Amino acid sequence: MIRQIAAGAYAYLPIGYRVLQKVTEIVREEMNRAGAIELHMPAMHPVELWQETGRVEAMGDTLIHLPDQPWRRGTVLGPTHEEIVTEIARAYLKSYKQLPVTLYQIQTKFRDEQRPKSGVLRTREFLMKDAYSFDLDEAGLDVSYNKMYEAYCRIYERCGLPYLPVEAESGAMGGSASVEFMVATEAGEDVMVRAEDGSYLANVERAEPALLADPGCDEQQPVTEVHTPGHSTIEQVSEFLHCRPQDLIKTIIYEADGRPLVALVRGDHTINEGKLARAAGIGAVEPAGPELIRALTGAEVGFAGPVGLKARIITDQAVTVMHNAATGANKTDYHITGVNPGRDFEITEPADIRYPIEGDRAPNGAPLVFEKCIEVGHVFKLGTKYTDSMKAHVLDDNGKSVPMIMGCYGIGVNRIVAAAIEACHDEAGICWPLSVAPFAVEIVALDVRDDEVMATAGRLHDELEARGVEVLLDDRDARPGFKFKDADLVGIPLRVTVGKRGMAQGVVEIKWRTEDRAIKVPRAQMVSKLLSLLKCSMTCEELQRQFLRDVTLEITERQARRESITAAFQTRNEAFPVYRERELSEDEKTTVRECLSRFLAELGSRYRNPVTDDNEHTGAIKRIADELTARYGALLHDGRFRIGIAQKALNLYLKYLWCLGKIPTPPHCPFDKGVIDRLRPTIRQLGLQDPPPWTELDSIEDYQPLVTAARSLAEPKGWSIAEWELRHWRPDSAAGYAEGG
Repeated sequence: MIRQIAAGAYAYLPIGYRVLQKVTEIVREEMNRAGAIELHMPAMHPVELWQETGRVEAMGDTLIHLPDQPWRRGTVLGPTHEEIVTEIARAYLKSYKQLPVTLYQIQTKFRDEQRPKSGVLRTREFLMKDAYSFDLDEAGLDVSYNKMYEAYCRIYERCGLPYLPVEAESGAMGGSASVEFMVATEAGEDVMVRAEDGSYLANVERAEPALLADPGCDEQQPVTEVHTPGHSTIEQVSEFLHCRPQDLIKTIIYEADGRPLVALVRGDHTINEGKLARAAGIGAVEPAGPELIRALTGAEVGFAGPVGLKARIITDQAVTVMHNAATGANKTDYHITGVNPGRDFEITEPADIRYPIEGDRAPNGAPLVFEKCIEVGHVFKLGTKYTDSMKAHVLDDNGKSVPMIMGCYGIGVNRIVAAAIEACHDEAGICWPLSVAPFAVEIVALDVRDDEVMATAGRLHDELEARGVEVLLDDRDARPGFKFKDADLVGIPLRVTVGKRGMAQGVVEIKWRTEDRAIKVPRAQMVSKLLSLLKCSMTCEELQRQFLRDVTLEITERQARRESITAAFQTRNEAFPVYRERELSEDEKTTVRECLSRFLAELGSRYRNPVTDDNEHTGAIKRIADELTARYGALLHDGRFRIGIAQKALNLYLKYLWCLGKIPTPPHCPFDKGVIDRLRPTIRQLGLQDPPPWTELDSIEDYQPLVTAARSLAEPKGWSIAEWELRHWRPDSAAGYAEGG
């Protein structure tokens, strides 16, 4: 799939590149659907733009400079494109009437990673989708941000990722309202923190643990100086003083805006420099050098403490509830014990400035759980950080020049591929979600010297490909076990085995990558069976797209029939109404929605699962209605045609719910009266409860004996219930069904 060319640089081989293209196209479709506009920006940036925003220093060593040629000395390779897109926006956006605008690109980025790691997760060159919104005010930013947030959720759902949105830091990008999208996996390089009860989720860098309670103290000890020669680390001092690391106050000195800044945390805690910078109200902090530490404390590094220290001190909340602690004495080779915050040094700026640890609790008191994860996306509100510094202003409705308000939205395309592998695999290899799999079907031809085997495999390949199915034919002259292992390793969702033994029986074997057993299907039915399996495995979004394609075809055919009839009428100088596409009125749109609502109510009563506005399945049919209404205009106002579309939408969505196990009966229920009457003898033979008369069927329990009886007749023949119904009771339809009609 991939091959490492150098540290942090990978080539995507044909199968891996197909997956990357699938993910890229899903991202592009959802960005376009959300109203974003695609463009392409250069990877090489003039450093002057980065100097305008002050991010040359903020990015530090990760920003790649190109100093080797005179013309490149003012050039950097972009790890992100805020400066470039803001420069474009200030050149072309001049009035509030041009807003809102969201621009995006899918582009190669560069970072000067000192130690690339974790495969394609942390590289020097990577593929990223980055989008930037420009709005006039905060209310507009909220709308743009929510559109992108929802688009990201759709992207990850379509890619088959078990994602979680978590609170996050904005880092060097700046801004607020920051959310990362994470996929939990032991292979991840990030850590997310969640409450055990699911009430809280955050990146470990952003997580805010509950305040620690004051344990109280029976007696405050006096401050005592202890000689600790050569002992400067927490581990060394706690061992020397025979105490726990959490009994020490760790004093870390930083330099901020040219002045010292002191941070205090408990000995077993780690300072979060992002939180510290926010608490201090500054952009960033830098660890102080030995010279500054000696000048401030009068001691060598490792012996600093808060008692008597003349500097700005920010104290972590956990330190404020400590008693009789030990800390540095501001004297080389000495520490002091019996230190009590508030008594021995003043707590002027308490704050949460640490990372959470095992044993901490969420803000609501639930225990915190730590999980490794992969970050696959990040959305945050930038505000005016870039438009202020780069003077990207527009005139508002009062003619006043104001900075545009920005949002930033990034997706690591390579990371989605890696996360899909980590989230969807077993001991044998990858189990690709169908939506991003390099191929939907792999045909494994055994006995490649057998003409019948190769002819059948080739015909199946060509027929599936003609129907738009992405199919791979493995016709290598190799042992079956070797081919099967390769198929499992690559992880194509459906495997079809064509072998000499199966040809003798007139069957091929079909197996899902995630299932242990294969099913045998007659050769005449192999194409229709595969198409049926692929359609049943579609996600909700894929089903809707397939449905809309079907409706488009139906509308095209209906329109062609009407136009031919119109032409015939015109030859007789007679009028015939032809519906043309137009924008529906609001009343007409309401009529379409009401039609679908009636079917939603029918769905609720049939399955005793009320369908309401907040039901998780209702939105899918509503989106179908809205998209059809917008796309096909007046054609939908034809009452008979509209009802037919609504019924088709309902049946399609029922099939989706049934495939997910949300409803226990197949979507073509209720059976018609004739089929029910013919099933009653089988129901009695199986000893099942005889269902009520056809007119009185209205519950899951009523239909279950019918489904069981039909399945008992269909499965021995390798048929679905629908196919059995067609073949057994409607033989005139069997030929069409066998051909996939």
